[in-house]
Amino acid sequence: MIKLFSNHCMVVDAQGKAETYDFDALRNVLQVCFERHSVREFWLTEHVSLVVEEQMLQRRAEGAELPPESLIDEQVALVLRASGYAEVAADYERERGLAPPEIPSIELLPWNRKRLEKRLGADLPLSSAQVQALAREVGTAIEKLGMKNVGDELIRQVAIHVLQLGTDHSGPVSTRKNDWLFGVADLRPLFDSAGSRLAQLSICRALPVSRAVPRARLEFNHMAFAERLGDGPLMEITVLTELQRCLPTVRDMLGAMRDAICTTLDHAHYHPAHLVLRDARRMVETQFPNLSRRNTRRFVEETTALFQKQVADCAPYELIVSVRNS
Repeated sequence: MIKLFSNHCMVVDAQGKAETYDFDALRNVLQVCFERHSVREFWLTEHVSLVVEEQMLQRRAEGAELPPESLIDEQVALVLRASGYAEVAADYERERGLAPPEIPSIELLPWNRKRLEKRLGADLPLSSAQVQALAREVGTAIEKLGMKNVGDELIRQVAIHVLQLGTDHSGPVSTRKNDWLFGVADLRPLFDSAGSRLAQLSICRALPVSRAVPRARLEFNHMAFAERLGDGPLMEITVLTELQRCLPTVRDMLGAMRDAICTTLDHAHYHPAHLVLRDARRMVETQFPNLSRRNTRRFVEETTALFQKQVADCAPYELIVSVRNS
């Protein structure tokens, strides 16, 4: 099984040069857009950036060419709309200077599974396996509507509704209140005593699970972790030893979340899980102020590698490890 380690996601800028995509900058722009619409839930910016990061890593694993940065902006807007935030998507498009969406084609053509997969694969940031699963559900929904000929825009909108509703096509379109499959309070009972303690100490934070893109996502805060070890500066061996003791619990927390999601939604097993490592560099700079820049980078890489080896590589499912510096 492919294990994706998120270190460098490369894009092509407007001048045609390859550069590392800045997910921290993306989160900052998204935060501004959400706040303009009085949406202040902390997890939403991370939710969107992780979906986009997942797609970029999948492209890299499949050997695709580096995407232009403008394509990433388009995918961000699509994820926002699929998650029920069309007004935020429009604001993001204005913020990033994207051209207004083209008028959708109204040509009505017979639909089949191949056409659905081609359209969904072009429109939504999903892997090939996810596209195939979604195409089956969209086909079922269109059959229930009794339509023989459909336009591209209808296919896209039905797909967005299916993503928001999970596998249930009979109910009304999801409201903002019901966009989340599991809230923070729903996730807490899933953890054992060790996991509950990490959550209570703010070392681990479980992110709410979106119904549209149901992923198990867990944040590990290095600053909160170091603060619980006592007054600094700390010894490197102390940090590494205590960190290794936490890792089985982190793995168990992610596993419990993913099991609950897959039990609730049939198609959820297609999706990877995410482990977000936050503020590792700031922890090292705070606890080991005399380390050189080179040794600081080395120590951050060493701690990150522990998560990759003892959590991601041991998981019986695809797990993306993402690094955040803020």
